[in-house]
Parts: sequence; structure tokens; C-alpha cells
Amino acid sequence: MKVFIEIFRMGLKSSFEYRGSFIISLVFDPLTLMLLISLLQVIYGNSQGDIILGYTLSQMIWYFVATRFFYYLIWNGTDKEISNAVLNGEMALRLIRPLSLLKWEFAKALSSKIFSFIFEFVPMLCICALLVYPDFFTWIALLKYLFICSLSFILFFLVSFIIGTVSFLWQSNQALVNIKTAIVSLMGGVAIPLEFYPEVLKNAMTYLPFQYLCYVPAQFLLNKSFTHNWSYFFEVVGIISIWIVIFYMISVGFWNIGVKKYISAGG
Repeated sequence: MKVFIEIFRMGLKSSFEYRGSFIISLVFDPLTLMLLISLLQVIYGNSQGDIILGYTLSQMIWYFVATRFFYYLIWNGTDKEISNAVLNGEMALRLIRPLSLLKWEFAKALSSKIFSFIFEFVPMLCICALLVYPDFFTWIALLKYLFICSLSFILFFLVSFIIGTVSFLWQSNQALVNIKTAIVSLMGGVAIPLEFYPEVLKNAMTYLPFQYLCYVPAQFLLNKSFTHNWSYFFEVVGIISIWIVIFYMISVGFWNIGVKKYISAGG
């Protein structure tokens, strides 16, 4: 546990070294949001009603705000971290550390997200609230959203870790990283809300884990009526937890295969 805490502390220290990128995001993200607001105001102004596909103007704006929060709270580059360690030979040193690679990378990713929560999410939440007041907002909805995001972070981390372990076999996993990015963007609701897809395709996505990374958490932030039901909240928690168990088992399997291949090849 002490080793885990030390890695966590090192991760926070490393995040402070890149604080300039956080400051840049706090400058440019609001500017991007203002452009988005102007675009959506024109779209809603030319529509026949005040609601488009179940979203009011403020909810649609905040949905895209939630897609930025996805990068603050959930997204991580564990797959690239592992691939780079394999390519530059650093992985050989990581394998002899007292903590497993899975726990090591998780501690680093978690420390990064906590830093992002404090220095990106909270300030951006306040800035966006000043630009567009969230008339749907409740503290209960926000707490539900953050709890779901914590589970989504674990799920996304495991997906990234699995792709990272592939680098033991292929060395460079950039192609898979690009595929993951495209799938999460399109099927996770990062690019656009899933309501914009045909009903058949949207229904098919319910059987996949990707909507639980961005789209479903965003519904809680927007305080949609169906999220008021606590049974739905616990249903979502249960489904994400099942996916976490599944991907954890897959990650262990990929790790065992990959590390054996790496060691036998003289890595």
C-alpha cells in the first residue's frame, strides 16, 4: 500500500510539471465553448421547437461540455505509456518493481485524473456555469455523475491497459490506439449524442460498453428525467461494474500472455 501511495504522489508531482497545458486548456476550452454556443443558438433558432432530440438548448450545450469533462475525468493514455516503455526498453525495469504493472499504471492514471479534477474540471464547471447557466442542475445529479465517472474511469483504464499489453506482441500499438479513439468517439457519444444515430444502430450500442464512458454519464449531469430514478442509477452502476470485471479478466489474460512473450524474446 505504501508503494502504491508513493507512485500516486509521484504521479501528482509529474502532473504539476505539466501545469502549463492545464492553463492552456482553461483558456482555449471556454473560447471553443463560446463558438459552440453561437452555433447551437443558430440551430435552435431555426428549429420548429425548443427541444431537439430530447435536449433543450442549455442541455445540448452542456452535453458538449460533458464531452470535455470526459477528457478531464476519464480519458487516459495508459496504452501509449506501456507501448513507449516497451519501445525504449524501460519496461525491463518496470517488470522488476515490487508493484505489478497494472497497479503502477492505475496509480499514475488516478493521480493524473485527481489533478485534472481539481485544476481543470472544477474551474471549467464554474466558467461554463457563468457562460450558460445550467437550469437543470442539482447537486444530487452532479454527485451521481461524478460517481458514474469514477467507474467509467476504471473501465476506460482497463481498455487502455489491454491495448497497452498488445505492445508486448506488436511493440507499436498505435493502430489499435487510433481505432480505440475512433470507437470511443463515435460509439461513446463523445463526437455527438447517440440520439443522432439511427434507432437500430443506437439500440445495438446498448450491448456494448462504450456508451458508459461518456454518453450515459452525461445524462446524469444533464439531470434527464429518467436519471431521477435511483433504480436506473444502480442499474448503470451494476452494468459498468460487470464490464469492469470482464475487462479486468481480459487484461490479466493479455498481461500473462504478453509478459511471457516479452521475457522469452529477451526483452
